[in-house]
This record gives sequence, C-alpha cells and structure tokens, in this order.
Amino acid sequence: MLIEFLQQLAVTLGGTAVATFAIAWLARSIITNWLSKDVERYKTQLKAESDVSVERLRSDLQITAAKRNIEFSRIHEKRLEIISELAGKLVTFHQAVASYVSVFEWKEGPSKEERRKLAADAFTKFNEYYHPRRFFLPQHTVEKVEDFREGLYKISIDFMFYVEQGRPFSKDPAKDIDVWAKASEYTSVEAPKLLKELEDDFRKVLGIDN
Repeated sequence: MLIEFLQQLAVTLGGTAVATFAIAWLARSIITNWLSKDVERYKTQLKAESDVSVERLRSDLQITAAKRNIEFSRIHEKRLEIISELAGKLVTFHQAVASYVSVFEWKEGPSKEERRKLAADAFTKFNEYYHPRRFFLPQHTVEKVEDFREGLYKISIDFMFYVEQGRPFSKDPAKDIDVWAKASEYTSVEAPKLLKELEDDFRKVLGIDN
C-alpha cells in the first residue's frame, strides 16, 4: 500500500525526474527504517527467547546436579553402612578361625568341635551378608575380600580333617605338613596383612585419608 501511495504521489506531482528521485529516496528511507525496526524487533525477540532457553537449561542442569548429588550421597551412605558391617563380620570370622586353630588350648575352654561350629557360624553369617552387597564394592576390593575369606576357609577345612579329626595327611612322610602350625601362622600373620589391606581399601572407597 505504501508503494502504491508513492507511485500515485509521483503521478500527481507530474512524474518529473526530481519528483521521481525524491519519492524513490523517500520510499527507500521509509522501507530501510521499517526494515531496521523489524530487524531490531526480531533481534530483541531472539535474545529474549535465547535468555529463556539458557535459563531453562541452567535450571535443568541445577536440578540434575542436585538429583545426582542426592543419589551419590545415598550411595555413599549405603557403602558406609555396608563396609562398616562387612568389616565387623570379617573380623569376627577371622577371630573365630584364629580361636579354632590356636595352638593354645585350655582344659575348661570350648573343645575344637565347639570352636569349629563357632567359626562355621561366623563364615555363614559373613557369606549371607556379603554376597548380595558385594556389588557396592570395587572389583579389586571384592577380590581381596574373597581371597581373605577363602584363605580362612581352607585352613579351617584342613585343620578339621588333619588335626581335629586326625586323618592321615599323606602316605608319603616327606610331604607331611604341620597343619596346626601352618594354620596358626596364617591366622596370626597372613590374615592380618590381608585385613589391613582391606581396611585401606575401605577407606579409599569412602574417601577417607589413611
């Protein structure tokens, strides 16, 4: 409509070159000014939309970060609970086996059979707690726990067969081993070393400095 109006104005003014030039310049100025305002309005709109998008993204990221912090906190608390309980059961199992294979015995104390049953009970309770919760621990820690457990279990079995029940260990005397002394040494020397390594691992998992 603006172009038609200017064309009609040119005709009214007689269509001279000067009039035509003036009208063309006026039209260009009007259009340029209009386009400039339109561009500015578009830029303002884009900025407003961009600001909204950025703010929405920032809010989403903050919510996600908060959720992850909560989840991490819960996992950390669960790990702390599991490791505390697990460490206690490891120590109980170790003490029960150490008592079972100890070279020191008292007449009025529990018999080897009674001590074996206490060790077996500690082993069972440890397994029941450990197996469904081992996934909360790093793989290398799981391997150390299982090495510790299997070591104590093996010497307990050997002790039961060859000391408590007195079965002949070997037909070849050269291959006989003092199972009692070996079991006692394992529980007093090797097992505490593994237990110390596990304690260090547990501290690292919980982010506690040694």
